[in-house]
Amino acid sequence: MPSLRRLALPVRSFGLAALAACAFVIGCNGKSGTDDAAVITTAAGPEGSVQGPSEPATLPKAEGGKLAARAMEVPVMEGPSPNSKRIGYLRAGAVVSTRGGVASKEGCPGGWLPIAPRGFVCVGPGATGNMDDAIVKASTRRPEIGTGLPYGYAVVRTSQAPFYTRFPSEAEAKALEPDWDKHFRTLEQAEAEEARDGAYPQLSSLPDGKLPIEPAPGVLASWATDGKDDPTPDFLADGKTVPNLSGLVFSHKPDTDAGSSCPSGQSTCVPLDAARPMRRLGISFIASLKTEKRRYLLTPDLLLMPADRVRIVRGTAFHGVELGKGEGALSLPIVFVTKAGAKKWSLEGKHLAAGADLPWRAAFEVEKKQRIVNGEHFHVLKDGTMVNAKESARLDPIRKLPKWAKEGERWIEINLAKQTLLAVEGEGPVYATLVSTGAGGMSDDAEKNPFVTPKGIFRVHTKHVASTMDSRQPEAEFELRDVPYIQYFKDGYALHAAYWHDQFGTPRSHGCINLAPKDAAKLFGFTKPEVPEGWHGASLALKGSVVWIHN
Repeated sequence: MPSLRRLALPVRSFGLAALAACAFVIGCNGKSGTDDAAVITTAAGPEGSVQGPSEPATLPKAEGGKLAARAMEVPVMEGPSPNSKRIGYLRAGAVVSTRGGVASKEGCPGGWLPIAPRGFVCVGPGATGNMDDAIVKASTRRPEIGTGLPYGYAVVRTSQAPFYTRFPSEAEAKALEPDWDKHFRTLEQAEAEEARDGAYPQLSSLPDGKLPIEPAPGVLASWATDGKDDPTPDFLADGKTVPNLSGLVFSHKPDTDAGSSCPSGQSTCVPLDAARPMRRLGISFIASLKTEKRRYLLTPDLLLMPADRVRIVRGTAFHGVELGKGEGALSLPIVFVTKAGAKKWSLEGKHLAAGADLPWRAAFEVEKKQRIVNGEHFHVLKDGTMVNAKESARLDPIRKLPKWAKEGERWIEINLAKQTLLAVEGEGPVYATLVSTGAGGMSDDAEKNPFVTPKGIFRVHTKHVASTMDSRQPEAEFELRDVPYIQYFKDGYALHAAYWHDQFGTPRSHGCINLAPKDAAKLFGFTKPEVPEGWHGASLALKGSVVWIHN
């Protein structure tokens, strides 16, 4: 496990140690703004504040009223105190019910309010009872939990385009994007080249100005599949600047990856270019907005990225299979076809005869006994034909059930050699799928081979609907915003959706367990701790679902 593992700002985990990204390496260094762009600002910032105006503490109008989050991460504490245990958090736009009046003002002048179903939130800059707050109203589109990808997703092609704080004019964009002319001349050629290289076969650019077609129902958020742009929100109309949810809109001294600094003699300002992304940065978005000449993607932290600077994530149609007695469910033993082009085989006398191709990653019930023909092992399908064991991964019933199974717990078994996952409720398997674990394989030497998935028995302790994973390890830098359905079970290791590849069934992560998006959504709802409605993350030590990882 590499030493440089961390969650990137603005979203941090529950005090976890810094973590290396568990995803495959796709990043490179970002670049700062140009001198020519430094003079372009929308307005002078308010004196004495680099964050801009903040919402005064506003309590709900009545006990049991609604409380809204107006920051990217609003802690939920176990008790009404900043010294209490942190049990979860809300993200901007979340609206939760309260369970009474102010319980305490310890370390929180606005007061700690009890929220449903548990915990306390401090009313103040991060949470408000004012449903007309600018950030609350701008963040009404929430992650669509249950779909494979709860936000829209894209991968940045180039570091030449900034995140904007308002819609720029063409002249402003040309000044801030030094490759403007070349970019639009070569855009069509670049798309064709990227499609040919196969690095991101599941990604698609905006064809003819439309969002990509969904690969299968339930993969993408519903609003991202209707082929329509969103209406321009009031907070961006008439040249307005976005609310400062990101913390980057009002600038004093920019970060390494930030945009322009303020003009000389101006202590604060509103830069048009809030930040500069690294190439192949993975981003999420909550709206597609079209101006007269260009389309922009609005991120959850309310910044604008030109859509022509990214490739939209289309997602994968792959997902696992239900197990049990329900309609369409399979019964163990089963196999997943793990090689494209694998064939059905049959015996004609003593000779093997090739039949039809089997769909890649399709699942089939098989007989208990295998067959050996000419020294080759085959799994026998229910129709009597066979699939080569080298071209498939088999899941059998678990022979010796562990203690937690007999106690009725929900748990997950992961087989590193087979790259399979089995979800079990008590003693009954309910779901099976293919995964991508650490690219280091089954090595036990983490010093020599850091990209391995740990083996052992663990419990899920922290879950995020979506959060950022990144790495600053030399030659392995990347940043992936809002990785969906993260479930941490040991240090920085987690189960999570992977929106940047479609190679499930093959080891390729930095140690985490990569899941197809629909599988990740299903397992997120299957395991404990549960994330309450409206929350963005929850933590529960020692009582989460078991994750058993073995060779």
